[in-house]
Amino acid sequence: MGDIAPPEWLSGHAGGVLALDATGQLVSVSPEGKVLGQAQVPGPGGRLSVGPGGVLAAVEWGGGVIVYDARTLELVRAEAPCTVEFLWWLDGADQVLLACAAPASPDAPGPASLRFNVRTGAREAVPAGTRAPARRLSGRALYVQGCDGFPCTASPP
Repeated sequence: MGDIAPPEWLSGHAGGVLALDATGQLVSVSPEGKVLGQAQVPGPGGRLSVGPGGVLAAVEWGGGVIVYDARTLELVRAEAPCTVEFLWWLDGADQVLLACAAPASPDAPGPASLRFNVRTGAREAVPAGTRAPARRLSGRALYVQGCDGFPCTASPP
């Protein structure tokens, strides 16, 4: 795959697999090993996840979200609708729930969570709640989180 370091994040998509390394290099690879696309996240420390159907991929980075076509890694949207702490893919292929950093003061505006359309940028405030930092399994409406080194089911966000 060229100059990619060992992946920190690995996730399947509709046409293969995505790998994100510690330097921010993102690569899409077919099952046959052909590189389908490459992108460079602005820096290290991103978290990769793939949406329902394996069509879109998101990298949470720098308090924002960078969304790509999962197969080609063509940029769909790069935005920070809030200071993003965590992202959950919802049932719609272009819908995510974002956990936002708490406002600096109780008087400061800003929701604790947003429902965000990664294609259009439309957003809707969602009541705050306690949500497990879980990932959605591709192809299933099931969320998992780490439990003592093993995957465990988690409540939907």
